[in-house]
Amino acid sequence: MDDPPGAAEPAHGPVLAAGGVLWRRTPEGTQVGLVHRPRYDDWSFPKGKLEPGEPAVVAAVREIAEETGFRAVLGRELGVRSYPMRSRDRIKINRYWVAEAVSGGFAPNAEVDRMWWGTPEEAAERSGTPDYTASLTEAFRTGPPPATVPVVVLRAGPAFALDLVPMLAAFAPVEVYGCAEPDAAATVAPYAAAAGARVHTAAASPAEAVRAGRPALLCTPVPDLHTIVAGAGSPRLPAEPLLPGEFAVLHTWAGRVVAVGRYAPYPTGS
Repeated sequence: MDDPPGAAEPAHGPVLAAGGVLWRRTPEGTQVGLVHRPRYDDWSFPKGKLEPGEPAVVAAVREIAEETGFRAVLGRELGVRSYPMRSRDRIKINRYWVAEAVSGGFAPNAEVDRMWWGTPEEAAERSGTPDYTASLTEAFRTGPPPATVPVVVLRAGPAFALDLVPMLAAFAPVEVYGCAEPDAAATVAPYAAAAGARVHTAAASPAEAVRAGRPALLCTPVPDLHTIVAGAGSPRLPAEPLLPGEFAVLHTWAGRVVAVGRYAPYPTGS
């Protein structure tokens, strides 16, 4: 559920929203999807406001499902777009991810009456906010390929196990490693059960997981993220270690790390 630029809001704090450049594979190539909202008569990428306490990655997947009917798996983050709302005393801050439509299908709903698929270039022309949409499609087209493979590196934190389930599901790892340690096993057990992921008690290094080319979750007591990222040859992250329950997503393509995200089931200030 979303409001257009200029929508009226009470005067306090920024409005946080999340969504994605939804894409799918077709015989003709990659297509992206826009939704039409009759209330505003505009075409845009699916997005909407965060629920209280909801992580942005969870909100992005939820909003895409609510507006399009598709279950999406997130790829790399495309960054933040913001604009002032109508009252001019509030800012709306939108975070977007590359998001692959992996199952489901569109049906008209209370928010959206039509959905369109086409090339990224066509999407910018169709959108009601062409410059805004073009900035997202340009980031989508010129960055790493959309079909990256996630390697999730998670610091064990059993207290956050249930909160992590929808966050990890946003990236959909199917192999879980490092479950010999009791804390690690307790941290990933709810996700593994919910997702039907294959669990391995043996540990796997990030380099091994990157080479394997399958969506993977590596859970360890205290991962050295700085060493992991530098060793994989990926974009650098801050050197601070992961906190309990915090995780990094190494987005890989052709055996190398091409983008990195860092997330936690609680505010971190990072």
